[in-house]
Amino acid sequence: MYKKYLAITLFLISSMACQVQSQAEQMGYDFTNGVAKKIDESLKDPENVQAIGILASQITDQVVKNTFSGAGNSFKKDGEVDKLTKEVGGALNRNTKNIMEEFENSSEHVVEHAGNAFGNLANEFGDKVEVGGELDIAIKKLFAMGMANSQMVWNNFIYPNMLIFSGIGLSTLAGYYAIPIMAKYLERELLNPRPKLIIESSKKTYYQMLTSFWTSKLPLEMVFSQGLKEQLDDIAKVTTMINKKIGQGKTNVKYRNLMLYGPPGTGKTMFAKELAKKSGLQYAFMSGSSFSKFKDGEGIQALDELFAWAKNSKGLMIFIDEAETFLSKRENMDPQSKAYQLLNNFLNYTGERSSQFMIVFATNHKDALDSAMYRRIDDLIEMPLPSLDQRLSALKLYRNKILLDAKNNDKDFIDSVHKNFNDHNIKIVAEKTKGLSYGDLEGIINAMKTDADILEPAVLNHKLINKVVDRAVKKHDAFTNGQLLGTVED
Repeated sequence: MYKKYLAITLFLISSMACQVQSQAEQMGYDFTNGVAKKIDESLKDPENVQAIGILASQITDQVVKNTFSGAGNSFKKDGEVDKLTKEVGGALNRNTKNIMEEFENSSEHVVEHAGNAFGNLANEFGDKVEVGGELDIAIKKLFAMGMANSQMVWNNFIYPNMLIFSGIGLSTLAGYYAIPIMAKYLERELLNPRPKLIIESSKKTYYQMLTSFWTSKLPLEMVFSQGLKEQLDDIAKVTTMINKKIGQGKTNVKYRNLMLYGPPGTGKTMFAKELAKKSGLQYAFMSGSSFSKFKDGEGIQALDELFAWAKNSKGLMIFIDEAETFLSKRENMDPQSKAYQLLNNFLNYTGERSSQFMIVFATNHKDALDSAMYRRIDDLIEMPLPSLDQRLSALKLYRNKILLDAKNNDKDFIDSVHKNFNDHNIKIVAEKTKGLSYGDLEGIINAMKTDADILEPAVLNHKLINKVVDRAVKKHDAFTNGQLLGTVED
């Protein structure tokens, strides 16, 4: 009977493959290499394997706590249910290697090979879950405890363990729908939750570690000057060495803090991400402007939460964008204000360097920062506006990514881009856009796409290109009075 359910489950998994792939691609994930390869890659990452082990342990602990709270002798140590659970767990452990090998060798016939693996597992303890088997008897005994305990039985045994016993056949399906929800709940309620201030992080939650089995993000692409790349490499080498010594247990080694300053859209966030990647650090992003959403007192509480989380981390980079919005000069503040208290609280946390985390500040107005911040910053890097060569490279990058994307553009549109926005035309645009940032240039390319989409036919022509570029330059000059907002290395 259970093998029949397994066959139905595998059929459903197979029939839903296209829907799952479509949903994931809309979220920005790459499925080109196939599900089996992603599983294989994820299993080679010790971080993912460790996360699954930790999550399984947390789930088991929670189930044990709930069921032992008043469910009777059947649940106690060496009781019937405890023995059965251990037997099932043993069968899972014995067959784990076999299941992984089946997935690893199933580049084309995932469902067929998975069925073989799950079939072997079912044979290991199938008689225990059939009618009249030990599990069936145990469940009947549970219901025999009486109506008074029926709700407790459902909440503390039947429902939680349904995921465990049914999960053998439904693992792939549950992995896409049920496990992410449960992982997010456990992350929020039971484990070390991500602070409210963090907007984005490479420090994976357990949910992200689980979903990384079948998802992969596109790599970062950078366009920086040679001088900036050299600065990045120098700081990455120092940070890597610091990270290594801290990992060896050196207690007198601390991370260095960094400030990136320059006009908006000059790649400060991308620089920090690349530094984290090169240095082997996890990355967490927050914005100083996020404090504006909190009510009185909540901002300080959120800051406490952030540093408690950071101090429980190892090798973490905290990137603070728009730092000037909450770290500005104290002489301009009311000493009784929440903003003044928030700044003092931050200064207290950062008075000494840390061996758990480093801080990268980003600001458009470094002169607006409180003077106490200068002592907390070890390295200062200016992020200049792109030079002609960098504008040229950036425009080509954005064109290829946005305008030549075959998934989101039809053939006629792509042909018009090749014809009217080739490298020669891009050079003309790059020459017209001195003083504009990388963000401004990406905005120009996006505007070309949206303006072309409303035409009939939807194609890119020279008139539209000139219109979009002229509009962007005129807007920039109006906001800046024709002045450069930063250094341009032309």
